[in-house]
Amino acid sequence: MRLKKKVLNKLHVIIGPLVKRYLSKPRRFRSHGVDVLVLPSVCHPGLFFSTRLLLQYLGTPDLKEKRVLELGAGSGFLSVFCAKMGAYIHYYQSSFFYYN
Repeated sequence: MRLKKKVLNKLHVIIGPLVKRYLSKPRRFRSHGVDVLVLPSVCHPGLFFSTRLLLQYLGTPDLKEKRVLELGAGSGFLSVFCAKMGAYIHYYQSSFFYYN
């Protein structure tokens, strides 16, 4: 167990600064026919399993003329995807939080 913890701590020391540097400037993210510019102040959709899970779920039903509400839209990636599938989009992203 201690070995696992040591390895994870070393990975965090190595990977943490790389991720922080990567997220320090705007980056393009492309997936499923959607291309967005991800600003440093929002969570990058490519770094979270939830994005892939939601894309898988949202890709199965017919979204044409359905209404979709996205709270905490971040980069807006999922909203754009739903709009491309024909849905009417309502989204909200609070500007009160800033991720460093």
